[in-house]
Amino acid sequence: MPKKILRSSNFPEFDDPSSRPLELSVVSSPEGNRTTLKESAAKLGAAAGKVVFITRRASSTMRHPRHALRDRLSALRESARTRAGELRDESAQRAREWTRGAKGKTAELRRQAQENFSRAKDRANYIRREYPLHVAAVAGGIGFLIGIGLRIWRANREY
Repeated sequence: MPKKILRSSNFPEFDDPSSRPLELSVVSSPEGNRTTLKESAAKLGAAAGKVVFITRRASSTMRHPRHALRDRLSALRESARTRAGELRDESAQRAREWTRGAKGKTAELRRQAQENFSRAKDRANYIRREYPLHVAAVAGGIGFLIGIGLRIWRANREY
């Protein structure tokens, strides 16, 4: 009668394809050639363990290829959804920050423009009150120059 195999969380399940081979650490001894022999044996044993692990995982995948592929695709889809959600949240946060920054900057620029316009208007009123003859002479000169420019433009259009 075959022996009953006990399974519990205390004992590793070696037939499980997701179990990993044990990593072997090499302890070197002061003996010269025996150290290289032990190292070679340890490397060979580790390589054999990896081959067994890969073989078991491949055979499990070959027995249930659709399940493995479906599991991988659903894991990939889930990670893509998670990443897309993270990117969406991050871009929304940045858009809110830019909007707040733009509103603040717009308000600041508007305030500066109003302040500068008010200063220019006050300065123009001051100059108009203090120097009325100068303002009239400048306005007349500008009018004269505009008249000359229009006369030249009209003369050039006739030809």
